[in-house]
Amino acid sequence: MTGKTHLVGGFAASLALCHNYEQGLLLILGSILSDIDHPNSIIGKCVPFLPKMLKHRGITHSLLFSVLCYLINPYLCYGILVHLFLDMLTKNGVKLLWPLDFSFRLPLARYVKTGGKFENLLFFMFWLGILYFLTEKYLAI
Repeated sequence: MTGKTHLVGGFAASLALCHNYEQGLLLILGSILSDIDHPNSIIGKCVPFLPKMLKHRGITHSLLFSVLCYLINPYLCYGILVHLFLDMLTKNGVKLLWPLDFSFRLPLARYVKTGGKFENLLFFMFWLGILYFLTEKYLAI
């Protein structure tokens, strides 16, 4: 998945799961944090030496990384889990059990291309979810 889909997916998850802004912001941060190992990612551009040190979809896309982040804050971990789930929807999958070199992906993921039609549909569906949660929260009578 691309960064914009991870970001919007994290935003939608934060509206569904979080009770305050701090939790929401941490979940959203977690949803893009795993791509700190990619030089073109939102966070990778902010910390340019890390993508050079880490292999993309390596440790930062593992359950180990999510557990370490849980020790910092559970909502940061939840965002990372959102990220991992979305990447499991792509044909490359993720190495959940890093350092083992086995990728996990969901059954139909082998047909899903990063930046492809399915991702665009998912991006649109996340925005619909965001609009739903916002109208439910702020316009409900």
